[in-house]
Amino acid sequence: MNCTKSTDGSSHCRLKRPLDVTTRQAPDRLVNGSPCTTNSERFQSWELTNWSRQYGMIPGSPTPDSEAAPAKDTSPSFTLSNIANSDLLRCAPSGRTNGTVNGMCTSAAPVNSTAATTFTFDPRLGMIKVTQQWNCSSS
Repeated sequence: MNCTKSTDGSSHCRLKRPLDVTTRQAPDRLVNGSPCTTNSERFQSWELTNWSRQYGMIPGSPTPDSEAAPAKDTSPSFTLSNIANSDLLRCAPSGRTNGTVNGMCTSAAPVNSTAATTFTFDPRLGMIKVTQQWNCSSS
C-alpha cells in the first residue's frame, strides 16, 4: 500500500500495484439446451466486472508503511458475465480460511442452474480462483 498524508491531516492509501487481470481465449459455452454433461466438459468463458474491494483505517491511526495490511478489508465482490449466453453471476465473500477469502456466486436472474459457482481469493497474492461444480444428475 502507498499511503500519503494530505495537507488537512487526513491520510489515504492506494494499492502499490494496479490490479492485473489476465484472461485466456477458450471455446465458448455450448448453445442453450445442450446436455449438462456435455456443457460441464467445456471451458466457460467469463468477463469479470464491477470489482469492489474497500480498505479502511481506524480514524487517528498512524499511516501504515507500504507493506502493512490495512486494518479493515471488505474482501472482493464482483460480477461474472458468461461471454456465450449472458448468464450473470453476482459474487460476494462468505468467510475466510487461513487468510484466504472464500465466496459464493449466485445467479442474478432466478434460473434452475446445474452448476454451483464459488471463488477463493488470496489477498496476499492478489489472486482469485473461480470454480464451478456441475450437478448433471438433476437435468
